[in-house]
Amino acid sequence: MQAIFMARGPLFSKSIQIDSLNNVDIYHIACHILKIKPNRYANAGSLANLTSLFAPIGNTSTQITFTSTNTTTGRSI
Repeated sequence: MQAIFMARGPLFSKSIQIDSLNNVDIYHIACHILKIKPNRYANAGSLANLTSLFAPIGNTSTQITFTSTNTTTGRSI
């Protein structure tokens, strides 16, 4: 069984395809995107084979903003 990983944004290179991606690497991708240090005990996975996914540092001038879409609807269950 295989899964599809798709990424888009200022940190990712455009039109890049890789042959495979290990599920354990997604944790390290998320840490890289969020600019947080991975847990030192999370030794499975690596970014070493995934450097082609990321855009060169000079191309990341787009500002990233987060907005909340959570709203209360007033429905009762």
